[in-house]
Amino acid sequence: MEESNPSNDILLQAVYHVFMPPKLPQEPPTDENKRLIDLLLVQESKDAAEQYGALICDEHGTWDRMASTLSKLAQDILSPLEPSVLIDNMVGMQPNDVLALYIRAQNAAVIIRKSVDTTDFEIFEVQAPSSVVLSTPGKLARHFPESVIRIPNSVGSDREFVEAIANFLVHMNEDVIEDASKDQCDDSKQAEHFDVANPHYISLLFAAILRGFGTELEPQRVCKRIGDEVLMLEDGTFPWRRSPLWLIIRVLLHTSVESTEYKHFMIYLHTRLLGLCSDELFSSDLLATMRVKITRRLLKVKDSAPGFIINAAKDVIDQVETTLQARWSEIQARAPKFERLDLDLDSASVHLLKGSGSYINEVFRGRSNLHRSSAFYPNHAGRIVDNLDFTMFAEGGLTEVFNKTKHLALFDFENAVHKQLVAWVDEHLHDGTAYKIISSVIEQYSSIAPPYYKHDVADQSIMILTLLQLWIALDRLVTSHHSMLLEYSPEIPENMIEVLLLRSQLHIDSANFVQTYLRAVAMKMLL
Repeated sequence: MEESNPSNDILLQAVYHVFMPPKLPQEPPTDENKRLIDLLLVQESKDAAEQYGALICDEHGTWDRMASTLSKLAQDILSPLEPSVLIDNMVGMQPNDVLALYIRAQNAAVIIRKSVDTTDFEIFEVQAPSSVVLSTPGKLARHFPESVIRIPNSVGSDREFVEAIANFLVHMNEDVIEDASKDQCDDSKQAEHFDVANPHYISLLFAAILRGFGTELEPQRVCKRIGDEVLMLEDGTFPWRRSPLWLIIRVLLHTSVESTEYKHFMIYLHTRLLGLCSDELFSSDLLATMRVKITRRLLKVKDSAPGFIINAAKDVIDQVETTLQARWSEIQARAPKFERLDLDLDSASVHLLKGSGSYINEVFRGRSNLHRSSAFYPNHAGRIVDNLDFTMFAEGGLTEVFNKTKHLALFDFENAVHKQLVAWVDEHLHDGTAYKIISSVIEQYSSIAPPYYKHDVADQSIMILTLLQLWIALDRLVTSHHSMLLEYSPEIPENMIEVLLLRSQLHIDSANFVQTYLRAVAMKMLL
């Protein structure tokens, strides 16, 4: 694998953007270093594309076109985007050619694809707002491109049209427009100083201009899980963010070749970068992380990877292993060596317990401890066990038990409701005072349970299910004496059970019973 020799410091910074190791810089590079980092990323991607195309014998010239696209993107980094250069690049596009543009001031990218009859303009936001990055755990799932407008080549190849489009994009690349300069970020007091630009002048205005000449398509988007960070020191003004050019490179390649081939190429590119990192500037932790990430990518593609990629990755990984082992051997050699200690183990194992004879004699007489341990009397209340009479919970009984052992009292009471309440109601169905007992229990439980369960959704679900069970018991007791009440709706939706979070089989069975009862009541009303 042919290798270039970029500056090690710039290469290290580029590695952070490509591999995203756990330890990242806490402040951004200077503007000049940022330009050099972006240039390195584009050039290494271009060189890797040329080599990859040669190794796979690319008959269709896809990778040569990708290398040409990346070469033009590198020129835009070396010198400001000029209208004349952009016009020449757009006019000179042939069928299947691709042109990628980073509209830096607007935080947007435009990818232009030429076919025999049409020209497609793909538009997407490059960097996500800091507020989104800070508020999203893990990686961001983003879809590219956001919009695609297709215009016929009768318009797209017209020089006046190309000149107008080129001039617009060049101005958008340079002009920082006040109302688009920042996305507000509520998560940081310094957001107004460092957040990225809103790309709506490209994603909305430019897209609207193009729609006047063509039609908007529903593209086959690629989903990318973007790892990004917003890292800065306490006294910093601008944060460290992952390179937008690296995202543009990945989107360009992923939307231009098959997904499997894109994954193969990314392994090849990552392997190429790891092969450049042999200097002491690259810590052992960083090299190990890079190696693991390449291995993980290889594992994902499994047997589909070409042999030359596997061999190249193996050679580089073995090279890194040799470097890490050499460093570890050097660390071991620097470790201090202790001289052999002159110890008399035999004498050290003999202990003289001077003055302890009287104590040992007392032990043998059984009087080693003159202090007797005090008896233990637990102060907790008894548990609510099986074979319960729900009468014990009426008239403040449940509240009294709850005040003694809150969690256990609620657990035992709810367990009794789900296991024994139906049988208790069957036994007291014609008891004229049973409904008063259940009514009292409902009032107490609905008063003490909600505050105790306010932080746990699962417990709240059990509480609601318990209240529904108690309501059914009350409904059965009352309607057994006053059947006219069966003609009125209970005003409880039967699908209320479906939103509850229930995990045990006992609660699921209770929920089934409640739902069956509610449906039966509804059917009686319809008859």
